[in-house]
Amino acid sequence: YRRTNREGIEVPTIFMPGAADVPLVVDAMKTGAADVLPKPFSAQRLYAAVEAAMQRAGRVSDERWSVVRLWAAASRLTPREAQVAGLVASGLMNKQVALEIGTGEKTVKVHRARAMRKLGAHSLADLVRVTDRLLAIPVRRVILPDGSEVRRPPAIDRMAEALSWTKAPYP
Repeated sequence: YRRTNREGIEVPTIFMPGAADVPLVVDAMKTGAADVLPKPFSAQRLYAAVEAAMQRAGRVSDERWSVVRLWAAASRLTPREAQVAGLVASGLMNKQVALEIGTGEKTVKVHRARAMRKLGAHSLADLVRVTDRLLAIPVRRVILPDGSEVRRPPAIDRMAEALSWTKAPYP
């Protein structure tokens, strides 16, 4: 279980220790066990634990697909679009972004519009929310149910980098 967990594969696991081993139970819960059933347990308790584990696995799967969809949108960004999106999401105005990256304000507007379209953002607030969601995802890869792997696109690192080197404050 630990190995699959480390590899980014989340398997709903129910631990059924043979003895009341407190350190084992604590360790099982820390590593993400869906439930721990000390023996003896009833069939009803087992069924309830399996049902809860399956529901949890469904939520994890939905979250995983949500991450994959966000990453797919971000992977369509050019490096410059990702950079502009990160700077705009940090609160800089187009003119400030243009100064920051050494280009014209009109060019920034073009990159911003393209980034917003590719990310499905219909407003500045949407762009900020999408950027925040992308940057908040703690993993660098997702393992899909078929075993295939989806890696975090470089555009997200470009956004984070742009956020980290702004020369604010601006007048």
